[in-house]
Amino acid sequence: MKLQITLRGPIAAISDAQVFGSGFRKRQFVVTNIDDKDPKWNQPIGFELHKDHCDKLDAFKLGDEIEVTADVLGNEHNGRHYIALRAWKLVKLDANGDPMTGRTMSPDRGDPMEEHERNRARQTATKPSAGNEDGMDW
Repeated sequence: MKLQITLRGPIAAISDAQVFGSGFRKRQFVVTNIDDKDPKWNQPIGFELHKDHCDKLDAFKLGDEIEVTADVLGNEHNGRHYIALRAWKLVKLDANGDPMTGRTMSPDRGDPMEEHERNRARQTATKPSAGNEDGMDW
């Protein structure tokens, strides 16, 4: 089963892209989950973008109200468990909370490698691969 999260709030932080030795790129950003009843319970939620999607975050700035949709990904490494929220859709919202046209980031559905990675994540999450105890191909 694929897990997703959708969250609305202002962008609180945007990092520069990290480039790893393999050429893989990752960029992180934070959206504040606003508690309508008591602001002391507001929560900063971190998301990440991978590869060519990193540049699409340039269309947004700190304080922009957005709606972000992300896949919830889990991993185990050396007995520790990690969760990542990989964003695949960002929509800038206007003052009324409605989507603004022309300010959306979503994956290029024509990218066969991205679709392959999504399918692989779905398969490995439900069916362990040989020689991999946790069933994840990380």
